[in-house]
Amino acid sequence: MSNSTDFNLEDPNSPSPSPSPTPNPTPTPTLTPTPEPSPAPDFSPIPEPSPAPEPSPPSFYPVPEPSPTPVAPTVSGNYNGTLVITTNSTATNKF
Repeated sequence: MSNSTDFNLEDPNSPSPSPSPTPNPTPTPTLTPTPEPSPAPDFSPIPEPSPAPEPSPPSFYPVPEPSPTPVAPTVSGNYNGTLVITTNSTATNKF
């Protein structure tokens, strides 16, 4: 063995190996164009939810309680031009 420092492991007396055939060039990958980035999302504030709609009136209307039978005013007095009308109402009419 020789004291060469090139660390060639092949036997220097052997014929040189035949050059390896040129490898097939690797096909260059076709670059797909990068899509345009979408515009930034809209960070506008979320609108406040609208208040609940007023409940619709029922499809039937409740029957009102019947009012007490009105009392007819009583007409009394002498008929010399004075007429007094009395009712059971607490309201007073002042003329």
